Amino acid sequence: MHEILNGAVIGVLQGMTEFLPVSSSGHLVLARHLLGLRTDGITLEVLAHGGTLLAILVYFWRDILSLLQDRQLLLWVGAGMLPAGLSGIFLKDLFERAFTHPGILAFTFALNGLWLLSTRTKQPAGGLNLPRALGVGTAQVAALFPGISRSGTTIATALHLGVEADTAFRFSFLIGFPLMVGALILEILQGGLQRVPSSLALSTFGASLFSGLLALVWLRRFTLTGKLWMFGIYTLILSGGVALWWLS
Repeated sequence: MHEILNGAVIGVLQGMTEFLPVSSSGHLVLARHLLGLRTDGITLEVLAHGGTLLAILVYFWRDILSLLQDRQLLLWVGAGMLPAGLSGIFLKDLFERAFTHPGILAFTFALNGLWLLSTRTKQPAGGLNLPRALGVGTAQVAALFPGISRSGTTIATALHLGVEADTAFRFSFLIGFPLMVGALILEILQGGLQRVPSSLALSTFGASLFSGLLALVWLRRFTLTGKLWMFGIYTLILSGGVALWWLS
């Protein structure tokens, strides 16, 4: 029963923080160091990531299908994926080392919070183009560090570049989904999979899927109502808490 609860906690943590602009990687680093949360090697993390990927497919299936019919959108998505994809390949060791130093979260959570707070007065009404897609994609590189939210960084950057809120929300996940799939495949290839009880697997995957869908609904609502900045207050508080913990 304890292991099932552990799996559900990992699933909810992944599902909520993967999509809400608070950094899932940062929260998982904190959970490991402060709560001693176990992930049973790579297996439960793979299940949790699989649940969030399915949540994206369920929520954005129309947008994903539209890529097959809209060459211009496909070009913009490809441009948006390129910076983070290349950085993940050529700077892999740098980003991996960042995950071994939880003290970095005091800095990255603060950056995340300040960038989200900067969207408070933004009321864009424009569409996408190639320079804006590249700009959003370049910002996505920062989210390879723990404590920097991928969704928050890309949506906030799109808003600053003048992209309309709903388009910014959807484009953020269109350029993130293929990279998430690639990261999941790498996790499986590098870490392998272990057998876990079906009840544990179901609790982790199911919790990640349903909490991820709920987080997507909330994130879109906050984005459209111009309240994305409110999550910045939360990550700034986290930044201060991590700094006090690290210095104590």
